[in-house]
Amino acid sequence: MLQLNSTTLGLLGDIHIGVNENQENFINYMTKSLDFHLEKMAGLDVVFLGDIFHTRKHVTQVSLSYLKNVFEDLLKKYSVRPIFICGNHDTYWKSSNELSTVKFLLNSYNVVVDDCETIGYNGKLYATL
Repeated sequence: MLQLNSTTLGLLGDIHIGVNENQENFINYMTKSLDFHLEKMAGLDVVFLGDIFHTRKHVTQVSLSYLKNVFEDLLKKYSVRPIFICGNHDTYWKSSNELSTVKFLLNSYNVVVDDCETIGYNGKLYATL
């Protein structure tokens, strides 16, 4: 069971790294938006509600660079503790979470939720499906 320690929980969903074929203006907009929202969630457990990536079949060099050089730096900058839930765009197979970009690329956080899991928060238990 994953136990969340914050008294307030942050939620973000559908980031879609790589959308619009990594057009520079969209990357800049996404970075400003993430910076704005993560600043407000500084120091919290933040649940990313799926679809971290846009394309289920591949991740481009630009998307990988963004993940490692921008996204992860923002997580550190605001000391958020991320919890990643795989979305349908994050898994290669439509019927299984076995092969997942989130599981593969963000496993260093050890908080990736990729199957049904129980999460404890504020004295209550929640299940992810």
